[in-house]
Amino acid sequence: MGMSQLQFIGSRNLAADHLDLVAAPGRETTVVDSLTRWFGRSGSRLFDLGGLLPSSRVSETLPGTVHVEPQAIAPWSPLPRTFDEYLSGRPPALLSTLRKRGKRLTRAGATYRTVDVAGFDQSLLDLRRLHGGRWGKESAFLPEFDRFSAAARVGVERGEMRVHVLAVDDCVVAISFCFEVAGVVSFYQSGRDLDRQWNGAGTVLKAMVIESACKAGFRAIDLLRGPEAYKREWADESRPVVRARASRGLAGRLALSSYLALKRSPLRSLAQRARAVAHREGRRRAMEDPVRAGT
Repeated sequence: MGMSQLQFIGSRNLAADHLDLVAAPGRETTVVDSLTRWFGRSGSRLFDLGGLLPSSRVSETLPGTVHVEPQAIAPWSPLPRTFDEYLSGRPPALLSTLRKRGKRLTRAGATYRTVDVAGFDQSLLDLRRLHGGRWGKESAFLPEFDRFSAAARVGVERGEMRVHVLAVDDCVVAISFCFEVAGVVSFYQSGRDLDRQWNGAGTVLKAMVIESACKAGFRAIDLLRGPEAYKREWADESRPVVRARASRGLAGRLALSSYLALKRSPLRSLAQRARAVAHREGRRRAMEDPVRAGT
């Protein structure tokens, strides 16, 4: 309808989570006031903020009636002082997988390391190769790879993102890009070699990342959005990720009310259920045994 629609940076395909406004400490009120004025200026527009913290400050700045709905859950787990304490709360099947696959990978010469800024470009090539080999054209992430790469580079330079790899000699068989912010390690994107000899490499690498986080004194890990069963192997807690929609101006209100009415209609619900079934079936085929597959 010729209106602007405001979204979070990275909300499409990059699936950022736990989002809110950004403010220097002590300046939150100033930022809230500035955004409120900017969002409320004359003209019609729509707001669609996904990946939002349930208690976000940015929701206070949206004009009119704000429609908030659950979008996903994000499994997470507090970290104890030691990795052994963390493992004591994990399911026996996962512990068995880690023991057996870990020994086999060690015999094959696999070693764990983190990547510094000097090795960052190569780690991007490894991620593209491993992720692309697994998902190919089905990946929603690869079309945004250049955007991710630019942001990830800054994150690595600032110590807010770390790259973890499991490698045999110079060949990376599993890789994981994780955020490290405010005492929390968040698993964002990963990939692994599909060769059968490296089965379980992704699972073993995840355990090594968590062990490293315990040693470094991080207080929690976050698996980010998604209810996939394998995440429950690693985390007992979960928190919601929500979506807030709002509008400004007559045209904006009409557009939003029409959208909400359509969303509540029986035909829309039927179509959503059909898509959900297809999505679950696709996820089931893709991750039929995620712990043992190492995804």
